[in-house]
Amino acid sequence: MDRLDAAVSQLFEKALDVDRGQRAAFLDNACRDQPGLRRQVEALLEENDRLTGFLRPPGWQPGDSNESASATNPPADVQVNVGSRLGRYLLLEPLGAGGMGIVYRARDEKLERIVAVKILNRGLLTSEAVRAHFRREALALARLNHPGIAALYDVGEQDGTDYIVMECVQGESLHAKLKSGPLAIADALRILVQIAEVLEEAHAQGVIHRDLKPANVMITAKGQAKVLDFGVAKLFTASEATQSMVDTGTVIGTPLYMSPEQALGKKIDARTDLWSLGVMGYEMLTGQPPFRGENAVAVLHAVISDRPTPVRQSSADLTGPCEKLIHKALEKDPEKRYASASEMLGEAKTVLESVTRPADRAEERSTRWLRTIAVSLTFLLIAAIAGGWFLYRRMAERRWAREEAIPQIDSLIEGRQAIPAWTLIQRARSIVPDDLHLRQIAD
Repeated sequence: MDRLDAAVSQLFEKALDVDRGQRAAFLDNACRDQPGLRRQVEALLEENDRLTGFLRPPGWQPGDSNESASATNPPADVQVNVGSRLGRYLLLEPLGAGGMGIVYRARDEKLERIVAVKILNRGLLTSEAVRAHFRREALALARLNHPGIAALYDVGEQDGTDYIVMECVQGESLHAKLKSGPLAIADALRILVQIAEVLEEAHAQGVIHRDLKPANVMITAKGQAKVLDFGVAKLFTASEATQSMVDTGTVIGTPLYMSPEQALGKKIDARTDLWSLGVMGYEMLTGQPPFRGENAVAVLHAVISDRPTPVRQSSADLTGPCEKLIHKALEKDPEKRYASASEMLGEAKTVLESVTRPADRAEERSTRWLRTIAVSLTFLLIAAIAGGWFLYRRMAERRWAREEAIPQIDSLIEGRQAIPAWTLIQRARSIVPDDLHLRQIAD
């Protein structure tokens, strides 16, 4: 840890012991002529407040033992539950919850389809101006059209309850998938490529995700990565895409997946999503997060200050282009990262091709060999069938010549029918030329 990191850590620990109302004065005195130091400490303090519930109520999960939140009832500030109707949407069952609110599986009774309805925590939309901004941003997000993006269908408000209606994606979250450990290299790179394709499309439309993480990526039964909550974080911030958390007074994102500039409250652009994708790629390939800490604040500090362990230390196969792909995405300085999702996508595709090409060639050789064997066996089988048929027919003809033709010839001769007898003799001799009885008759 360098001197600045040590100063940030020490000052942060001291500031935690200071009453919130007195922290500004404390930092004025402690950070004279050091705005960078103050900015980092304030970022850590704001993140700590958010994670400890100071800025917003803690998320609720189905199954909480809390008396105010059960498997079928949300926290007290949200006055809906299973069986409630919000407009044309019938709430069927809770799917989960987070800092913004609770997500329900619901039925759109007008279009007769299953959707996901996110019930927003009260207080997120604090005024009509904020609510109007929320609806404008939602309209822009609804225009995103990509098979890898879970669609945003609708937004609404009923009796003081604000909600978002989204596509209900079936499958397994990448977060759940990673609980079993690292993915196969090719599988991890395929998912990374699919997400990069999504980012390329969204960034071209001017939309940044801001909270990209495994929990927001579903893997369908067909292996397609589908990104959830795309741009939803921006619904609750000022309209400029580069609004900082110093300006907004809140932190949008999840500590492990937040870029350093996002954590520090600096202005952000599309490259913040590329950082998040780099973190996810690191996890998919190694089974471990690139940054660790005893708590979320410590993780945030690691994101800002520490360098991740090289991926090659996890596996000897993760060297060269694969390692370069991940670590370039995890550059602290956005200027050193990939300039765009398109650039990262191109590199990811190249790395994926280099990983899968040897396996594809081996499979091609194996397929070609099996095809050759199959063709050879087919010819042998045809030859065997043809030979068997020829032998069967030859034996049948010889049996006819001896058992049927000769008695008929004798009968024709006795009846003085010389021409039919001679014709039958010639036919029989062509089949059994060495038959002694036929020779005697012919002579």
